[in-house]
Amino acid sequence: MFKKIRSTFIVINVSMLSAFLTTIFLARKLSIADFGGYSLIKQIITIGTSIATLGLGHSFTRNFANKKGCLLEVHGVTGLILFVMSFFLGMVIQKVYNYSITQTFWMFLAIFCGAVSIYTAANYRINNRYFIGQITESSWKIILFLTVIFIYILKISVTLNIMYLLIFLSFLLPSLTYFTLFCWNQSDKKEEINYREYFLYGLTFWTINSAGLLSGAIDKFIIPIIFSKEILGIFTSLSFIYITFFNMLGSAIGYVLFPTLSKGERINWKKMLVLVGSILAFSVILFAVLGKYLVSIAYGGKYDEYNSWFFINSFIFLGIIQMINTIAHFIMLAFGKRRDLILYFGTIIGSTGLFIAMIWISRTFFRLSLQTLTLNIIGMWIIKIIGISLIFLAIYRRNKTNDNKNETSFSELNFI
Repeated sequence: MFKKIRSTFIVINVSMLSAFLTTIFLARKLSIADFGGYSLIKQIITIGTSIATLGLGHSFTRNFANKKGCLLEVHGVTGLILFVMSFFLGMVIQKVYNYSITQTFWMFLAIFCGAVSIYTAANYRINNRYFIGQITESSWKIILFLTVIFIYILKISVTLNIMYLLIFLSFLLPSLTYFTLFCWNQSDKKEEINYREYFLYGLTFWTINSAGLLSGAIDKFIIPIIFSKEILGIFTSLSFIYITFFNMLGSAIGYVLFPTLSKGERINWKKMLVLVGSILAFSVILFAVLGKYLVSIAYGGKYDEYNSWFFINSFIFLGIIQMINTIAHFIMLAFGKRRDLILYFGTIIGSTGLFIAMIWISRTFFRLSLQTLTLNIIGMWIIKIIGISLIFLAIYRRNKTNDNKNETSFSELNFI
């Protein structure tokens, strides 16, 4: 279990480091407004890839984790659905943000390739190929970094427009692993495929994931509307180091937890809590002491006038909350029954609605600043964590009194 987390964490480390270096490079080379534009494009595409999957990667894990029969038909049908969803999202994005046809075309292709990579990665993880699975899902960040550096070495001007093409190419290469699914040694046994259940679970996961992603990125979407793309560039730059690290840790754990729990395998929860707690304690001390200097060094002092201890402490705390939310999210998807998932969806929508209400109140009756917005964002995540905790408590109590021992429950996962 921990070996799988370690291999996944290594790949996420390298990919996040690449994304980190790319962000720093572009923050230095682009104007603040153009960097804000890049942040928005990247956010749209990364969220769009998850939305375009329709939750079918998670649904495949839940429905076929223990099946070894021929599933080529599922892969083909899923690929077609991802293409249609990506095209639809491209049209929506074009209408909302008024991008040109060329810009929309590159974004559509990037979203489709990213969705294919997410689905393919789920297949690899089911077959215990966690390292390759994470490479498939995350390597686009490494490729993007290498291509940006390559064109810079060639003395080609790095502009916002050229980033559309580079992002598409970065998603294209790992998405080609999709075709390996059709080359795996398949059993002669023909698996009975319940497409209704497959799509129903997919839509359930899709609803939750989409709501969670939009909720998690709502600050990035709201800042350009309330303030400007320049302020978005500042906010992204100041928060990037902290948020990236804690999200990286939460994702590494979650990507292993979900397929492991879906297959009914046991987990040493006590050991995991000790390990994660130790990493968190060390990280918080490190960032609290060196955070201001890390940001200053990373951006060559470009954002020093905005880099206050208020933002450092706020983003450390926000990163920890988001890490906890990521781990809880994957556990919920693995364990939650349909009614639990509905409550989880309600928690996401409710916390996001309260956040929007707080923003409206702040703008109407007070002077809304970036500091106030940051506090509202933290408040939204705290409300979300409280809601998830209450759902977990309800699941635990329900399963503790449930006489049906055939159902997977939290009470059966002993602390070994």
